[in-house]
Amino acid sequence: MIIIPDIHGRTFWKDCVKGHENEQIIFLGDYLDPYPAEWITRKEAILNFQEILEFKKAHMDNVILLLGNHDFIQYIFKKMHECRTDFTNMKMIENLFKENMHLFKVGYYKKLKYKTYLFTHAAFLKKWVEDCGEYLAEFEKPEEIIDFLNDILFSDPDLLCELINRAGYCRGGWHPHGSIVWGDIRECSAKHPQFKRYYNIFGHTQLKSQPIIEKFLACLDCRKGFILDEETREIKAIENQNEKSE
Repeated sequence: MIIIPDIHGRTFWKDCVKGHENEQIIFLGDYLDPYPAEWITRKEAILNFQEILEFKKAHMDNVILLLGNHDFIQYIFKKMHECRTDFTNMKMIENLFKENMHLFKVGYYKKLKYKTYLFTHAAFLKKWVEDCGEYLAEFEKPEEIIDFLNDILFSDPDLLCELINRAGYCRGGWHPHGSIVWGDIRECSAKHPQFKRYYNIFGHTQLKSQPIIEKFLACLDCRKGFILDEETREIKAIENQNEKSE
């Protein structure tokens, strides 16, 4: 399984998927809004995003595109916290998402041996689930919550926005805990899992060069792709990636 963390206009994903087109490939979201210091133009980021959409269409059955806080919250709901936004090309980006919304998911999960792996843009925090009260209280398992969020992406997007447009205090937000697209690695405990018998793989919190891989979670936002070996469940960076790292 190939895992591609935050894109933000970067092209490292192309080297990562080469030769793996028929394997399962999961993009963790945040396709646009490049960092100014990386000298990627907003137009280049949009073109790169369009290539990702075409790659998904060419491999519908095995490519998963997740949504991040820089994606539909910014450009579909127009309800955002203070983070980079391409106001110049907003209408174009909005149309790209609307025309291709059927290609995306909010989260994804897969059972590997005795543990279920949760793939989300940001950390999947139990405290965020509790904060959502009556909306999520009926669900006993994290995968049920993911199914629910994926469903209301189409059936009740306003409710989805209410539930996930929540940035925690450590990200400059107004909520105690971040949502499935805002949860920060700093809101996680290295000693205790968010959910027993589950392993959360996410991005969102940009790291310098190395991922944070712990017993219960992996934060992979470090400008490179990764392979999750489904037999050994080991996570390794893909070698020979051309993208420059900081």
